[in-house]
Amino acid sequence: MDDSSGDYRQRVSVVVNVWCKDDPKSFRRSLSSIRRQSYKPDEVIIVVDGPINKSLQNIIKEFVNQADFPVTKTDIPVAS
Repeated sequence: MDDSSGDYRQRVSVVVNVWCKDDPKSFRRSLSSIRRQSYKPDEVIIVVDGPINKSLQNIIKEFVNQADFPVTKTDIPVAS
């Protein structure tokens, strides 16, 4: 990597999976932990594995609104 500024920081991506059986409190704690890190990720990707309840959806929305880094939410389609 050629960086004339001398900043050779590695890029960090965090991938988080969520599905309908996840405990909302545990999921919220996981996302809060990401936000509280002193070394912020360059991106967070939230993979939604099938339909999730309103509580988990709201936690994701809250996280996206509070994050000071890019967050991408990706839904895995339900097989028919």
